[in-house]
Amino acid sequence: MWVFTYALRSGFRHRRRPTRYTRRPTWNVVGYTLRCQRNRVLYFGITNNPRAREAEHRLDGKRFDHLNVETRPMSRDYAEAWEARRIANYRDYVGRNPHYNRTADGQYHDGRRPSRGSGAGTRRTPRPQQRDYGVSGIRWFVVLLVLLVGLILVFERVSGLAG
Repeated sequence: MWVFTYALRSGFRHRRRPTRYTRRPTWNVVGYTLRCQRNRVLYFGITNNPRAREAEHRLDGKRFDHLNVETRPMSRDYAEAWEARRIANYRDYVGRNPHYNRTADGQYHDGRRPSRGSGAGTRRTPRPQQRDYGVSGIRWFVVLLVLLVGLILVFERVSGLAG
């Protein structure tokens, strides 16, 4: 028993046997948005230090009013997937990326592509299709004009038979 108390007092730590997964993911990355005075989204991003990242954005010349931390701390892989999903949803609803997210897909900001099995992609639903009734623009005007001329001819014919 005295050996155990001595080991605790001396700071001895029993080393665990290495497991199959020796490196565990660190859960310190958060997702954030940059917003303007009207509370519009200007940028989606991830960081492990929001204050330093805000200073970097200001030094880069980005004009925004506040940085909102949107998520709890999570791993880097989850954060990248969150960011890609948020940008894709924004693009689906607004039709373009946020002002300062300039990449077309919103996923590969540093030029590196993640491996296929990393799970950093998005599962997007297709956009709702607009109904096309076959008539639009100038064709709509032509169709209405033809219908009007047809009605006039029918009324002339009917009035000619009655008179």
